[in-house]
Amino acid sequence: MRCETPAVPWLQVNLAVEGLVDLAVITRVLQSVSIHQNQIRRRTSSGGKSRILQKLHGYNQAAKFADWLILLDLDQDDECAPGYLRSVLPAPSTGMMLRIPVREIETWLLADQEKMANFLGINSANFPDNPESLNDPKGFLIDLVNRKCPQRYRQLRKDLLPVPESAKVVGPYYPDRIASFAEKHWRAEVAAERSDSLARCIRALEELKRQSVQ
Repeated sequence: MRCETPAVPWLQVNLAVEGLVDLAVITRVLQSVSIHQNQIRRRTSSGGKSRILQKLHGYNQAAKFADWLILLDLDQDDECAPGYLRSVLPAPSTGMMLRIPVREIETWLLADQEKMANFLGINSANFPDNPESLNDPKGFLIDLVNRKCPQRYRQLRKDLLPVPESAKVVGPYYPDRIASFAEKHWRAEVAAERSDSLARCIRALEELKRQSVQ
């Protein structure tokens, strides 16, 4: 298991993410490298991916003067994260860290098999060793809940699964329950062993810390 890096108390980071789950996850990632809540200057977590893309130029301008960390799911927009990054931000500013979960933030959560299995009450053998190979990680998670999550987990199933005949792909309290799981149980350093995009995000944050003490 990776050792926690020393804190750099004067380091400040601004965040822009797609939603509640992403915010909970990236906060845990920051904590894993000893960047804490009081070092996050601004949190933007509403409007989804399209909203971030609309404001990306402005964020990139702001990153000339302060450190910004932005998460954008790869989804089906490109075959690989580097290609997508170049297409949406060909000239990142010095303080810009645009990280791309492959293919969704759920991939990073699924990569901590033990904790996710405990959360859902299922066997960890149900999870892929390479979650980044999933084309639809969120859909995989919902299908897993539907097929494998025990009926005694009635409230969890109700919160996560979409309402019958609803156009939504997740349940009414999916963001709250998954964000709570991330905040309380998920381990970034363990998940990074099965998710290359997460491991690269952690390495980028560690490099940011190294540069801030030079």
